[in-house]
Amino acid sequence: MNVGKAPCDILATISLAISIVGGIYLSSYLPKRAPLLPAYVILGLALSISLINIVLLASLRDISWKIFFQVDKWAIVAELVIASILEFVFVYDGTRGVMLVIMSFLLFLFALNVATILSFTVAKYQS
Repeated sequence: MNVGKAPCDILATISLAISIVGGIYLSSYLPKRAPLLPAYVILGLALSISLINIVLLASLRDISWKIFFQVDKWAIVAELVIASILEFVFVYDGTRGVMLVIMSFLLFLFALNVATILSFTVAKYQS
C-alpha cells in the first residue's frame, strides 16, 4: 500500500481519543467502582482499532522503517514515562482490581498510539 494513502495516523488518533475517553470515564468514578461494561467496550474498541492499525502499518512497503523505528523507540520511552506517572497516581489513590487493569491497558494504548502518530508522521515524509 502507498504510504501516502495509509490512514495509520488517523486510526492511531481515533484509538488514542477512545482510550482517553475510557480513562476519563473510569477516573470520573474514583474512588468508587465504575460500571465495567462500558469500560470493556471502550477498551475493546480502542484495542481493535490499534490492532487493525498495526496490521495496516506492517503492510506498508514504501515507508522509511529506519526513521520510523528511530523516532518510535524514543517516543515510546517518553510516553511510557508519562503513562507510568499516571499509573502511579491511580495506584497511590487506591485504585485496585479490574479497574486498575483496564486503566493500565488504556494507558498502554495511549502510549502506543502517541508514539505511532509521531513515528508514522515523521517516516511518512522521509525519502
